[in-house]
Amino acid sequence: DSLIRLSVGVEDAEDLIDDLAQALG
Repeated sequence: DSLIRLSVGVEDAEDLIDDLAQALG
């Protein structure tokens, strides 16, 4: 379960980074 949660957390972090990058232009 921890591995699945970790992988999902990483994907969420990548999505957040992408959103920040787009916001910064």
